[in-house]
Amino acid sequence: MTRRPSILLFGCLLSLFLVASPATAQNYRAEESLYLKGRVGLNTYGGDRDDNPDNELSEYVDNIGFSLGAEIGYHLNKRFSVGLMHLSGTYPKVSDPRPDAPPPLFQTINEETTSDWRHHLNLLGRLNILPDKRANPYVHLGLTLGLGKINDSYETGFGPMGGIGLDVAVNDRVGLFLEISSMFILDDEALDLADPTQYDDSETTADNDVSDFDAFNFYGLGLRYNFKRAFTPVDVLSTECPATLIVDESGTFTATVNEDATPPVSYSWDFGDGTQASGLIATHAFDQAGSYTVTFTADNGGSTDSETCSVRVIAPARITTVTADPAATDTCEPLSPVQFSANVRGTAPIDYSWDFGDGNTGMGANPSHTYSQPGTYTVTLTARNEAGGDERETTVTVEPCPADCDIEDMNSVFFDRNSSVLTDQGRAALQENLEIFQDCPTLCAMIEGFASTGERNPQRLAEDRARAVQQFYVDGGLSADRFATSGSVLQQTKKDASQLRRADTLPTDCAADGTMPEDMDQMEEGDM
Repeated sequence: MTRRPSILLFGCLLSLFLVASPATAQNYRAEESLYLKGRVGLNTYGGDRDDNPDNELSEYVDNIGFSLGAEIGYHLNKRFSVGLMHLSGTYPKVSDPRPDAPPPLFQTINEETTSDWRHHLNLLGRLNILPDKRANPYVHLGLTLGLGKINDSYETGFGPMGGIGLDVAVNDRVGLFLEISSMFILDDEALDLADPTQYDDSETTADNDVSDFDAFNFYGLGLRYNFKRAFTPVDVLSTECPATLIVDESGTFTATVNEDATPPVSYSWDFGDGTQASGLIATHAFDQAGSYTVTFTADNGGSTDSETCSVRVIAPARITTVTADPAATDTCEPLSPVQFSANVRGTAPIDYSWDFGDGNTGMGANPSHTYSQPGTYTVTLTARNEAGGDERETTVTVEPCPADCDIEDMNSVFFDRNSSVLTDQGRAALQENLEIFQDCPTLCAMIEGFASTGERNPQRLAEDRARAVQQFYVDGGLSADRFATSGSVLQQTKKDASQLRRADTLPTDCAADGTMPEDMDQMEEGDM
C-alpha cells in the first residue's frame, strides 16, 4: 500500500486552504456557465499488491505514475457545479506483479497484451467552500467508472470517488487549481486481476497487504476556463456629500463604486426631498431647510448596493417685520418702556442685535427700552445665523411731556417811572412766563401795558411797556404772532403809583394756526 505519501499530500493541501484566502471578498466564480478543466499530475495505486512492506522511499518513487485528464461541467451557481471528468494514468505497480508472489494470489498477466494505463470516467458534484474568495478550497464527490486493458481485453470497475482542491482565480474566467482525488474500485479484481479471497495462507497474507477494493489516487494541478465571465456584484465604496448647505445653494454629491463590477451599472441619487438624479456625480439644491438623508444606489442587474449620507440645510436669517409698542410715547414721569418684537425666519440659533438709536443697544428677540429725551429715533435690528444675516429699521417718536397749560394768571412786570426798560427783577418774572409759553405751544397772550397820568406821554409809554414785554418773549424764541399788545393810562394816586407802572400778560388759547385769535387782534387795533 502507498498510504503515507497520500496523507502527507493531503496535509499540505489542507494547509494551503487555511492560509490562501485573501481579505477582500470578490466574486470570482461564474454562475450558470459551462467550464472546461485540464489537469496533469502524478498518481499512486493502493490495493492488493504491496511489494514494499518496509516502506522504502525508493520503492514509492518507482511506483509513482503519470496522469492527465480533462473535465467539462456546468456551474449551477457560484457555490455548486456538476462535471464529467476523464482521468487517465499509468500505474506501474498494477502491471508489474511481484515475481516471487505465489499463485493463486496473483493471476498470470501477459505483459505484452497488458497496458499499465488505467482510465477513469467520473461523474461528480463540486462544492466551493469560499466562492467569494480568490483562493477557494473545494471538495468534490461522485461515481467513477474504471477501465484497463488486461490480457488483451478490457476490464471495468465501478465505485465512489472524491477529492479536495484549491482553486485560485486568475481573472473572472480563468483559474489555476491544485487537486487530490481518489477513485475506489469496489470490485477488487476489476483492474488488477488480484483475488485475495483465493489465498488463505496467513503467513503469506502478513507479507502481502490485501483489501476488498482498489484505490487510484491523483495528485496534480490544472487550468480552469469558464465560458461566461464571473458576475462581479456592484459595491458602493463611498459617498461624499456636503455636510451643510444653505437653502437654494447647489452642492456636489459624489459616489465611488468598484471598477470591476459587471456592466452595465446604473447609478441613482435620492435626495430625500422628493427629487432624484443619476450618475456617479450629481448636483442638487434644497429649497427648504431641514436635515436630509441622501441615498446613493448602484445596480448592475444581479446586485444592488446603497450608501447614505446626511445633509443639513439651513435657511439664512430673514427679518419679515419689526414692531415697537408703542411706536409713539412721551417723557412724562414715570417713563413707559417701549417693547420691541420681530418676526425672523431662518434656521436656529439666531442672534438678535438691537440699536435703539439713542446710543443704547440690546439683545434678544423681544427687548424693551425706555427713552428719557424727546425725539424721533431710528431703531435697527440685525438678525444673523450661520447662513447669513439681515437688517431692518423702524422708528419711535418720543414727545416731550405735555405741560399744564390751563393757565389763568401770569407774572406782571413793573417799570421805573417814565421808563419802558425791563429791570432785572422784571426779566426774572418774564422768564417764568417764557418757560410756560415754551411748554404750551397752543398758548397765546394779550400783553397790556399801563402808565399813570403823572408820567410823560403816558399812552405811548404804556404801549412801549407792552411791546418791551413782547420783545422779551420773541427774543426767547417765541413767535410774535402769538401775542397782541395794547396800552392803557390809569389815573395817578399817591397810594398805588408804583402799581400803575406795569405790563400784564393775559393768557388765552391760540387760534388753530397757532396765532392770536382775531377778536384779540381787533381789540388791539381798536385800543390803538
